[in-house]
Amino acid sequence: MVSLQPNPAHVDRAFFALSNATRRSMTEMLLREGEKPMRELARPFGISLPGAMKHIGVLQEAGIVSCRRRGRENLCFVDPGALQTAANWFEFHARFWNAGFERLSKVLAEKKK
Repeated sequence: MVSLQPNPAHVDRAFFALSNATRRSMTEMLLREGEKPMRELARPFGISLPGAMKHIGVLQEAGIVSCRRRGRENLCFVDPGALQTAANWFEFHARFWNAGFERLSKVLAEKKK
């Protein structure tokens, strides 16, 4: 039987990466504003470049962010695949729970009759 549920390891990595407020904010900034140098990602949080690099590293391991080199800068951008993995997880569970609630509604409606 083929599972419709997303790969648990990918979901775990995505949720772990997004469990931190700084990493969520960095991801949102990249989604809103597009590709940015790492130093610009560090600036709003008052963290050092090495601190920002650690956060970006977690996002890269989860596949949420990718970086490329341009001269002396590391430019970061969102890779939407991992975000889609998390969205697929929510969608799968929403369908599961909604189907259960629909069955419960039908049972309750029958009992009222």
